[in-house]
Amino acid sequence: MKFHAIGRPLAAAFPSLLALPLLALSGCTGFSSDGGFDRVRDTAHTRLGHDLVDPSRTPDAELRARVDALLAEPLTADAAVQVALLSNRTLRATYRELGIAEADLVQAGRLPNPGIEFKHTRGGDRTVIERTFLYDLATLVTLPLATRIERGRFEEVQLQVADAMLRTAAETRRAWVDAVAAAARVDYAQQVFDASDAASDLATRMRAAGNWSRLAEARERGFNADAVVELARATLASLARRERLTRLLGLSGAAIAYRLPARLPDPPDAPLAIDDAEHYALDHRLDVEADRVANRRLAQSLGLTKATRLIGAFEV
Repeated sequence: MKFHAIGRPLAAAFPSLLALPLLALSGCTGFSSDGGFDRVRDTAHTRLGHDLVDPSRTPDAELRARVDALLAEPLTADAAVQVALLSNRTLRATYRELGIAEADLVQAGRLPNPGIEFKHTRGGDRTVIERTFLYDLATLVTLPLATRIERGRFEEVQLQVADAMLRTAAETRRAWVDAVAAAARVDYAQQVFDASDAASDLATRMRAAGNWSRLAEARERGFNADAVVELARATLASLARRERLTRLLGLSGAAIAYRLPARLPDPPDAPLAIDDAEHYALDHRLDVEADRVANRRLAQSLGLTKATRLIGAFEV
């Protein structure tokens, strides 16, 4: 539906029409100073006890310096988690979702651009000049609801990014445990191989001296062959576990030569006890909270669809 003001009536109506969007301009949403990253940073500090920096706002040289300082010593589980939070490529890409979601929120809060049409027609000795100022009232009326929907989407993305950060930290800690345990198994397999190799050599000497039977020598040689196979299997498993940890850490080049402790830390004196773990998980899991926000946003979107389903364009 369009209402056209032509000639002098347009000049009289133009100030009023122009004031309409200007009055609503004060309610437009702007970009935040942190880009929504503070919520993720607070989650990392509260639940992990680690500092989190925004890679998009931190120089690469500073990030590399922090990672190099952590890799200078044998990598502990906490240090591995911190390195992953700083340099994991997948996680850093996930942080970018915050900027995209905030841009959508700001765009939803922006007023639509007005339109101006100018028509100059001449027929015979008659000239008609038509000047039209158009403004989309439908978008203006639904602007508050659309902004609330996008704000819910922004909150949902914040929760999803924080959940991805926690999952990366948990996967890194498990990978660190697997890598250290696999390296310890290699050391044990190496000790077994050294002992079996010495026993096999002794069996050969004893058989040559006539003190051992051929059967006893064969048993020692068979044990040595089994030790060779177990050492090879343990070495391959250790390489695979270390490679997975390296990928989670986001390391490359000379940084992959990091050192791991010789053994796992001692287990805690008592297991962690959580009363009513099911309700605790429902109250604290970020992915569950993100789903709740998504459901509320979907209900708001349905309300917006119902409110505008009969209006394709309403311009004044």
